Amino acid sequence: MLGCLLERISGQTYEEFVQENIFKPLGMNDSGLLSFVTIIPRRASGYWPGNNGIENADRPDARMGFSSGSLYSSTEDLLRWEEGLFGGRVLSPASLRKMTTPFKSNYACGLHVDRVNGHLMIEHDGNNIGFNSDMAYYPEDQIAVIVLANLNGTVTGEMTRALAAVAHGETPPIPSVHKEISLSKEVLTRYAGTYQFPHYSLKMVPEGNHLLVEFDNGGTLTVFPESDTKFFSKPWPTQFDFSKNEHGEFTILKRYQDGAEEIGAKK
Repeated sequence: MLGCLLERISGQTYEEFVQENIFKPLGMNDSGLLSFVTIIPRRASGYWPGNNGIENADRPDARMGFSSGSLYSSTEDLLRWEEGLFGGRVLSPASLRKMTTPFKSNYACGLHVDRVNGHLMIEHDGNNIGFNSDMAYYPEDQIAVIVLANLNGTVTGEMTRALAAVAHGETPPIPSVHKEISLSKEVLTRYAGTYQFPHYSLKMVPEGNHLLVEFDNGGTLTVFPESDTKFFSKPWPTQFDFSKNEHGEFTILKRYQDGAEEIGAKK
């Protein structure tokens, strides 16, 4: 919607506007509106995990995301963006303050604002088919951490936090390590069912030595047991944790992804 308003008010296309008003003034020469038709020098290919290893990711129309996710960039250009944004070259001080002031929990205008180990952090991650990213800026220290990956499932958030710790002279966190165990078919059957989350539902289906997660948007995800209540995906950064009710039945499901927690209940 904001992209459409921008085009209506400026009389330019979204691509023209961001090029003339953001990318060119900031010297972001390796950024633009993504297209799989246009030849873009040094453009990375996207991959995702398949049943038999890494595969080429699908390539849908890259412009479907429009102003909510159809841009490409590089780590150097994104550093120029951070320096321009927080250096006052993009927004007025009042607008930047509004953009970075949380209004719902730790969420501001398109950004997460929090304190990590005492450091103020302004951060947001992203993902698309074949790509994952995470970018964090520490305004008090003027440190920017940018991680881009062309493999779905890369834990960019963990990389960002580890690199930030190194930049602050701290000990980086230990990476998540998950070890698959074996559970019987009878045990796996206890987790079967549909779980309702605030904005979606998912179905847990026992399949072989694992569970198949079926989302209501048609997507699926295979998760493997690491305990009698915890499951993880390979290599997607998603974990599930089941909890029992007073009758010993699994009815509560927690989903962890990119540092966020969601809770669902069995229907």
